[in-house]
Amino acid sequence: MARVLQGSGKRRFAMTSTICPEPTAVDRKAPKEAVYATTVQTRPESLEFFIDGARHRGFVSFDWMPGECHHLAVASVQTDARHTTRYRFAAWSDSEAPDHTLVGRRHDQEIVGVFDSEYKLDVDCTPELARRLVLTPPTEDGFFPAGSVVQIELRSALPGEIVDEPEGWFTTVVVDQPRSITIDFSNRK
Repeated sequence: MARVLQGSGKRRFAMTSTICPEPTAVDRKAPKEAVYATTVQTRPESLEFFIDGARHRGFVSFDWMPGECHHLAVASVQTDARHTTRYRFAAWSDSEAPDHTLVGRRHDQEIVGVFDSEYKLDVDCTPELARRLVLTPPTEDGFFPAGSVVQIELRSALPGEIVDEPEGWFTTVVVDQPRSITIDFSNRK
């Protein structure tokens, strides 16, 4: 069970846990009454992680005794509420696995979870030529890593198809945020 400690606008918790079976030699030297802050946060901020099964978002700080063990876990993929931005877990600053044990130290420690952003790119066109639009690089679900350069091309007609639309038209888009693009070919000859 956690209890909230007073802090500077940030959430701080004191939690009960088990002592690791083999504390390090450094941890054995700490007085038993001593507690040290362990801060866990994500970049970008406000993404989810779990400490001992309890859900947290963005930033939380705990006061732990040296040698005290806690379980840190994170979902490898998270999506925003609009489903237009996806975050892929990249690494913890302590270089450990996405799910691992955190041990209270004889000093304050900060653990940062870093995520890579991916943005949704929706492309539509008028008249209905969407089946001939090709995105390079290809994507299965419309998401691209932040900063990706995507070429949108209108490919030539299918064999046996007669079209009045332009062929070989293309444009390039930098996917630096979620985007919805509509391409209008209705006035082109």
